[in-house]
Amino acid sequence: REPTLDDLPEILQLTRDKRTMLAELEPHFWRKSENADDLHDAFVTFQVNSRNVITRVLEIDGRVSGYAVSTAHPSGFFLVDDICLSSELDWMNEGIALLTAIDERPAITTLPHGERRCMQAALEVGLECINTVRFHRFDQEQLPDDAGKNLHTIAPPTPFATSPTHVWLPAMTPDAIPVLGDGNNGYVVL
Repeated sequence: REPTLDDLPEILQLTRDKRTMLAELEPHFWRKSENADDLHDAFVTFQVNSRNVITRVLEIDGRVSGYAVSTAHPSGFFLVDDICLSSELDWMNEGIALLTAIDERPAITTLPHGERRCMQAALEVGLECINTVRFHRFDQEQLPDDAGKNLHTIAPPTPFATSPTHVWLPAMTPDAIPVLGDGNNGYVVL
């Protein structure tokens, strides 16, 4: 079903739990900043209130147990993101029920490396998993002497709003160069 503002406390707990799990999977990329909960609370509130964001919750026994988001992309597909499910639930049952509630197609998703159960459920309902994402941070002394000889430092795209800890850009501009910013002035052209 569509969430209401009354569902926010349970949705926020689900998303906090998910971000904690992500930080354990990929601690360098998904690390939580000191004010992460406040910022994320505002972001999720925006998602639930927005007419341009498709949000769904899974309710079991009167309790919100799952949350997912879908946004339309100008090229004609939907991006399903922020997929959260209570840890005690089964992705191949309740997870499929949650993902089925987002019926806009064609739809894609990207999932962090290690979320195999979620990926299996996403594939089962017809989402195209375009990749799994895994990030590593390397210190300069860990790299071989010739590493990066074909890489070039670039300035961040302009205008470039202050980014959170990580941000995929440009999510809604299909003609622009995809950029990943880590919030520390480190940018990679994808």
